[in-house]
This record gives sequence, structure tokens and C-alpha cells, in this order.
Amino acid sequence: MRIRQFILNEDGSALVIVLIMTSVFSLMIGGILLGNLLSQRTIQAAYNQQQAFYAAESGINKAMWLLAGNEDKDINWRTTGEEIGIFSIGESQGINNIDAYVKVEDWGGYILITSTAAYKKFKETMSVLAGQEMIPAFSNAVYIGKSEYALVVTGTNTIYGNVVTGKQGVKSEWIKGKPFTGSAPVYGQVIKQDKPQLPGFNTEVFQRVFARYQSLLLSPRGTQVFEDVYLEQNTELPGKNVFIHGNLTITLHDEEKLIGRRTICVSGDIYVAGESSLADFVEIVSGGKIYISDHVKSSKCIFYAANGIEVSGDATIEGQLFSPQNILFKGRAQTYYPTILFNSAGQNEKGQQSQIIIEDHAFIQGSLIADYFGGDNPQSKIKPHIEINKTAAVEGIVFSSGTVNLQGTVKGSIVTGEFELYLSPTRYQNYLYNATIDRRFLPDDFLLPVQFGNTPQLAVLSQENLN
Repeated sequence: MRIRQFILNEDGSALVIVLIMTSVFSLMIGGILLGNLLSQRTIQAAYNQQQAFYAAESGINKAMWLLAGNEDKDINWRTTGEEIGIFSIGESQGINNIDAYVKVEDWGGYILITSTAAYKKFKETMSVLAGQEMIPAFSNAVYIGKSEYALVVTGTNTIYGNVVTGKQGVKSEWIKGKPFTGSAPVYGQVIKQDKPQLPGFNTEVFQRVFARYQSLLLSPRGTQVFEDVYLEQNTELPGKNVFIHGNLTITLHDEEKLIGRRTICVSGDIYVAGESSLADFVEIVSGGKIYISDHVKSSKCIFYAANGIEVSGDATIEGQLFSPQNILFKGRAQTYYPTILFNSAGQNEKGQQSQIIIEDHAFIQGSLIADYFGGDNPQSKIKPHIEINKTAAVEGIVFSSGTVNLQGTVKGSIVTGEFELYLSPTRYQNYLYNATIDRRFLPDDFLLPVQFGNTPQLAVLSQENLN
């Protein structure tokens, strides 16, 4: 009763107000302090994560610096087996002293660099795919490096861009009773060389790619790549890396995918079909032939086949294809940059030369390369050869140390020993017929596979955070 009366009088009500205000202020101060504490922790966490990110990124930059020819390293430096580059990223980079663990490996014709760094409780892993910056030879529409004959343009042939040839230059002629109907042989400069020579191309990276896959096919049990799964026939593909005896059919539907990163090695032929896609960084290796068709899509995959690769239908590929035998694109098959097609100028059991063939309405965006392993072989009748037929098109670069037969369209640049044209029953040396070559469509930031020229300059093709 006294308490109630005390509260009701003036002094009591004032005290209650003071107590309420004190409680409110205490809660406010507590909330502010708690908010500051949480904010500081959030800021600290973001700072720690940022430190790990910068360290991982610095590891990538250090690896690319070494690949550029520093500290006794060069473009062929790789971290093999269990070896990992450990770089101490110190205060000079504006971050704490953190170790970045870096792995450098071949991914087909490009270089895959993976860097991991940890700071406090935070870890960052990133990877980049690196290619090579453009070399001067590909700044031209056409660069002919071996032929002593003039480049002869016939029919409706059109060239936009500079042409580098031997001292005979460029001329237009009639062929099969038909005149040259183009408005000009070349829309650009004709640069004559007394002794034409192809730019250097070191096949060492591609030789390593072929050697790796050939070794897997020859002795899979002797490697540490595959899990202990060796089946006669299997379409479910258990495990991460598998070896399968005989032929294999991979049929994908809807959202099904082969999950990367994994290696699928098959002693026989491989048939890939369906209406879905392959995941990134899948290696598909065949001791026979690879057939890809339907609406199959792939990204950053590698295909190697000992007896050739055939891509048809509406297949779409963003990846790399390697074979010592024919690589054939037909139908409406297409690829997207940064695709690589590489043929090592082999020959089949009938003695026929292997080649890259683009026909029908196929479209290739990327790099087409045909070359010998171990340098030119002037005594051999088998020459590296690329053929692009009438309705086919390429957007990118074409390189053949032997010959190119072009009757279709190249939006980009061609570097070759010489051109070759076959109109039955005659074979014409260094002729172009009804072809279109337009250098204006090749972007400045187009990156090549590595090892063109003497001092390759690397640049980042793609980057991915793997956390």
C-alpha cells in the first residue's frame, strides 16, 4: 500500500521514469555495443577472407610470371606429380605473410593454374586457364611460309586484310574456263618475302598431351589415375576415373551430365549422343574413334581418339579435340571459342594422310592446327592438311605447316605452308577458289594455344573461384 502511494505521488513517479529511462538507455547501449562487436567480427571476417583471396590471386600471378621466363623457369614449367609450388606472399603485395599453394599443369593446348591460400579460418581456391597472346603472323589475313609460287586467286575469291607471300606475290587467273570475278585480289597490302618462313610453333605441349593419353590406353592398370574399376561394358560409369574395355555408348537425356573433373578411358570406340551436356573438365579418351552427335553440348572438355573424331548433327562443343587421325565436322555441328582442333599429321593403315575436315554447314570458332611432331619432315609425302569446304565456316585462326584447301569462309587469319586446291582431276598448288578470308572479324583479345613463337606471352582465358 505504501509502495503504491509512493508511486502515485510526484517523487515516486519521477523515480519510475528514471528507472525506465535507465533500462532503455542500458538496452540501447548494449545493443550498440553488441552491434559494434558483430560489425567488427563481420569486418574482420571479410578482411580475413579478402587476405586469403588476394594471396590465392597472387599465387596465380606468380606462376604466370615464372611461366614468362623468370627465375630459371619457362613456358614448359609444370608442377608434376606431388610437386606443388609454394609461394610466400608477403607484405610487398600489401597482404599478410601467407603461403599460396600453386599447381601448374597442361589442360590440352592451354595451361591450367590452380592456387590455394588460407588465412585464419578462411580458404580461397581459384583456377585460371591461360592462353597465349596473338603473334604478329596472325595479324595478317594470310601468311604463306613455304611456297615459292605466287598465290593465285580465282573465281569469286575475296581477301580482306594483309597477305604475306613469297617474292612472286599475288595474282588472279582463270580456272576451268572461268575468269576471276572478284573486284580485287586483295583488299589490303601484299607483303613479299624473299625467303618465306613460317612462325615458330613448338609442339612440345601437344606431344605431352598425346603421350599422356597414349600411356593411359597402353597400361591403365600401371597408372595411379584410375580407380580399381575395369569393366567389359558399362554405361553407368561408377567412380571418378574409369577404364572400360571394348566400346562405350554415352547417351545423355534432359539434365543428365558426366560430372567433372574426371577421366573416362575406353579401349574401343566411344559414341556420345543425346540431348544434354557434359560437365566442365571431363577427359574422354578412346583407343578407337569418337563419334559425337545429336544435341550434345560440352564445355572445357578434352577429347582424344587414336583413330579419329567425327562430330555431326547439331552437336555443340567448347573444348579441345586431339587425334593423329582425321578430325571431321559435318552437318550443323559447331564449336565455340576457345575450342582447339589439333591433328598431328599421321596416316592410317591405308597410307592415307590424316587431316582436319570442316564440311557441310559446320561452324568452328577457335583454333585449327595441323602440324608434325618433332619438326618438319620434307622427305615425307604425308603433309599436315586442313580442308574447309564450300558451305563451312571458321571464325578464328587456321595454322598448318603443310597445306590448306579452302573453298569456304574464314573470318580470321590463315598461316600455312601453302594453299592447295583440288578440282577433279587436277590439283593446283597455292590456289584459292571461291573462298572468303576476312581478318577484320578476329578480335584483338583472341588467345592462342601456347607455344607459338620464341617468347610466348600468356594471358588469362577464363577464371573460376572453386570454393
